[in-house]
Amino acid sequence: MNGKVHVPVGFVACFVIYILTYVYYENGDTFSLAVFGIFGSIFPDLDQLYNRHRDFWTHSAILPLLAIFYMLVWNFGRYYDVFYFALGVGFHLLFDLKFKKEGKMGTYCIVKPVIVVRKKEGKKKLGKDCMTARNTDRWIVSNMAACFLACFMLYVLF
Repeated sequence: MNGKVHVPVGFVACFVIYILTYVYYENGDTFSLAVFGIFGSIFPDLDQLYNRHRDFWTHSAILPLLAIFYMLVWNFGRYYDVFYFALGVGFHLLFDLKFKKEGKMGTYCIVKPVIVVRKKEGKKKLGKDCMTARNTDRWIVSNMAACFLACFMLYVLF
């Protein structure tokens, strides 16, 4: 699936959770739904701004888990913001998986951070290296599961 489907699907998923929360518990935050649901859905693709699409850091659960840690330690009032952000990132990662058809390659590879040594110049600098398609699928599935598990735990515990 292409990047254009990420925002509507991620936001729709956040909206469904919002409706369920509102109907059953009569609470929810519409501003958080609109802002952080959409931001969580598009956040992983912001790496395109610096020509590293499918970057190791943005296509992971690292930032949503840091946001949860921030919420738990310093500002519990941001519960809905963090919840919808993590949910949006999880759905983005779900739709980054490319389900294999006969003769087609798997998911587009994740760009991982590496140090590249230039032989001619003898300089070290941050370069590009990519995971294999199989390892990328594992990376995306494990990080997607971490986002969804974090959302489930937040929902159940708080």
